[in-house]
Amino acid sequence: MSLNVEREVIRRGQIVDAALREISAKGMSKITVESIAKAAGLSKGGVTYYFKSKDDICEAVFKEFFDIIFQRSKNNMDLCSDPLSKLLSFDWLYNWEDPDVSTGYPLLFDFMAEACHKESYRALFHEWVNNWVELLKNAIIEGNNEGTFNCSDPDATAKAISAVYHGLAVRWYIDRDSHSTQWAITSFTDAINGLLTGSRNKIKLGVSMFIIIFARENTMIQYATNSFCPSFIIRYYSDIKASFTHGLRRHFSSLVLNISLPAHATLPINLLSKLIAS
Repeated sequence: MSLNVEREVIRRGQIVDAALREISAKGMSKITVESIAKAAGLSKGGVTYYFKSKDDICEAVFKEFFDIIFQRSKNNMDLCSDPLSKLLSFDWLYNWEDPDVSTGYPLLFDFMAEACHKESYRALFHEWVNNWVELLKNAIIEGNNEGTFNCSDPDATAKAISAVYHGLAVRWYIDRDSHSTQWAITSFTDAINGLLTGSRNKIKLGVSMFIIIFARENTMIQYATNSFCPSFIIRYYSDIKASFTHGLRRHFSSLVLNISLPAHATLPINLLSKLIAS
């Protein structure tokens, strides 16, 4: 690397580091190219030589900071001995003592707000989310291959797990008085166990699953009851049907009822209630 190139790399890093500190301390809306230049110990022209606008700086800050966080997360997952442990290895994201946490969440939330109005921010956020989903999906596929999980759609499940972590983080960070670290850890542990292992989360449901299949000439209602089952399984009919078809019967004792109704009949709420209660 030539001396000039090395100096440019150093200067660019100097600007990104200064902008990260400014965003974490003041918020993205309160900083300017001038304030970033001052924090970096450079002139405004010295900053605009490398970045043409504040948005260019903020996008570089987001990408470079979260590339580091992503690699840290991947390293933690690689240390885990089984797929479920890998998916549950993100408890450090809810640690107030971790400097990456206190720096990263203000950056993330500010960036999300800007992404509501700016296409370039949305594109970068989309890339960031997809990287996380891919990381989680690989662990789910590994669990499927080992027989630990019976997940019919690893991609959709990885998106759900990513959303669980993200949503809990918002509550935990912004409303910390009402949402403790223990609450966050317990919540994501129960949610992920529920999505992937069913009975391990030990959540009493009474009725764990119902499947409604509409045929052309009659309505066939099939439902299964059990004490423990992931509550999330009820979200998508196709996922439920696929899981039931591909071996859910092996994991849960179930009762299946078939009831024929006219083709034009609807399913009254009281009938469904009686079926579930039986």
